[in-house]
Amino acid sequence: MLSYGEGALEKTGARRFPDAVNVARGIKAHAEPGRERELSEQEIARLISRLDRDPALEARLVEFLLATAARRGEALAARWCDLSAGWWTKPAATTKGKRTHRIPLNAAARAVLAKLDQRGDELFGGITENRLSRWWLRTRAELNLGDLHLHDLRHASASLMVSAGVPLYAVAKML
Repeated sequence: MLSYGEGALEKTGARRFPDAVNVARGIKAHAEPGRERELSEQEIARLISRLDRDPALEARLVEFLLATAARRGEALAARWCDLSAGWWTKPAATTKGKRTHRIPLNAAARAVLAKLDQRGDELFGGITENRLSRWWLRTRAELNLGDLHLHDLRHASASLMVSAGVPLYAVAKML
């Protein structure tokens, strides 16, 4: 954040304070420990049951994440015009690799889409990161899912695909 602010001041020529520098420059960030959080079959069953009962748009988003193994940001940015003939084309601007990514929509993903209101441009219009985080924290606590992150659903989705017999190459391409 400090580097961004410093750079923004320099780019705009608004650098009024010559002493204003990034005081954190040169300090190494604390390395976060790696984490592996796998959902048990019982946890997946509880989550899916809860999603089925919840009318909230956030529940549909989580269903979509499970069905597609998409990243949260990709799903939040998804637009109806990105869907065509059973495929979802993720624009480069919304993907981690900054490349257009095209994935097939399986039956579960199409079922989620059928539940959505198609009047807006975005599939999950109105859901912000903050709103989704609050909903997820409440749901996670209610289901006693511990430290399960939304990104962990991406891995759970991949595991479910492999268990269902989807070839590893296809799963890798989806991810």
